[in-house]
Amino acid sequence: MTDLEPRSIQLLAEVEKAGGMFVGANGQPVGLHLPPDMPFDRYEAIGQMFWSVHELSRWCVGDWIAYGEDTYRDDIYLQAVGMTGLSKNTLENYASASRLVPPQRRRPGVSHSIHVEVKSLPAGSQRRLLAKAEREQLTKEAVRELVREEKGHPPEPIEREVCRECGRPL
Repeated sequence: MTDLEPRSIQLLAEVEKAGGMFVGANGQPVGLHLPPDMPFDRYEAIGQMFWSVHELSRWCVGDWIAYGEDTYRDDIYLQAVGMTGLSKNTLENYASASRLVPPQRRRPGVSHSIHVEVKSLPAGSQRRLLAKAEREQLTKEAVRELVREEKGHPPEPIEREVCRECGRPL
């Protein structure tokens, strides 16, 4: 996840100017059209920008839900499910991650799903594992195992198929 910098805003403006957003019957964007002569570096930059927006939106929705719960104290999930189309479980997960991993601890180079994996750990452990995940480009599964170890649980055994005739691992 990277910050939406002026370059990203410029890219989005270029896409829109070129008629890049498909508009549905209700006037809302429903897709993306890119010009056939677009240079690869522009294509790649647009993809990175959209991925950044996707990752950022999870945090924004989580922070929004947490704010709604704190401020209005009602069960705001019914409204949020209707507005976002996300399940209550997903929204609760986003809000939980937002509460347990505050903005100052979040790492832009680490996916939201990895932050979700470390949210149950104390602050110091979160910082350490998030830094390690960023530095070593760890997968969510690798971080999940580190969290299990951190909590004192042994890694789950890996199931391996074996040959029915000789019993050797496949």
